[in-house]
Amino acid sequence: FTELRSLSMSNPGIKARGWPILAAAPLPALHRLVVADAGAELGVRNLPSFLDALSLPSLVALAMPRAALREAGVSALAASRSLTRIEALGLAQNAIGDAGLLALTRAELPALRTLHLADNALHTAIGPSGLASSGLAETLEHLSLDGNAFGNDGARALAGSRRWRSLTTLELARCSVSDPGVRALLENPAI
Repeated sequence: FTELRSLSMSNPGIKARGWPILAAAPLPALHRLVVADAGAELGVRNLPSFLDALSLPSLVALAMPRAALREAGVSALAASRSLTRIEALGLAQNAIGDAGLLALTRAELPALRTLHLADNALHTAIGPSGLASSGLAETLEHLSLDGNAFGNDGARALAGSRRWRSLTTLELARCSVSDPGVRALLENPAI
């Protein structure tokens, strides 16, 4: 499989010892890895060993939807040094909350251009505010926050930043944003 460029698995059933094996697999051309519905099998316990072993030299897109990461898993992800080449990161439906988003904003992700955080229990303006004031706001081109009910306060927090230099796509479906939040977003020339 030396020419394999994309690998997508759902409910993989990989046990604790299997995650580092997958991460260190001889897949030099792999650009995109999706591990969906891994739940407790990946989770917080096995994520550090998976990330430590991650030696896929061409990997630029990583998606782990419904992997039961929560705040602790995203904190482990943020502490990893193996994601510096990642351009697209998908963490939808992991219940990371505002604290998890804040941890992610402290990660070394200089190449990140696309971030999918749909349905992640972001219910206050704290997470969006932290994201808007972080270095990620300067490099992100595509940001999906769908299904996070942070409302107008979260929209205002996003709109309050002038750091959105590259943002071309912002997804806010089902975020409880109404006229005041939309107005704030539209008044920001950087968005």
